[in-house]
Amino acid sequence: MTPLRSDWHRVGAGFSVRFALAGERFDAQWRPRLPTRREFERVAAAKVGEQAEFVAWWDGNIGAHHGGSRRGSSAQTVALEMESAESATGISHQQVSRWRARLKDAERRAAARAAREAHR
Repeated sequence: MTPLRSDWHRVGAGFSVRFALAGERFDAQWRPRLPTRREFERVAAAKVGEQAEFVAWWDGNIGAHHGGSRRGSSAQTVALEMESAESATGISHQQVSRWRARLKDAERRAAARAAREAHR
């Protein structure tokens, strides 16, 4: 294969790619190699599982003290807990909210997929 003018290009996240032409065929070589579909699905499922565990921990420990006495300063306490959790984990409450929404969407898609499979 004949490499193009510039060989390796950084693509971010530690990957580089080299494009080459072989007659009419165009080829891309990745370094390190791209994961197989099975490897990618395994890693993605593990990442989603970690996010689900974190959201469950957050929901169980941070901001779960709603209700109770309206005279106390529970809202201030929750805000302080949230700030300390954000600084300790490096993850904002907005990010947790986005993960929670995506997890619910994924559950809905899985339920719809299962329903479609059941009707086949």
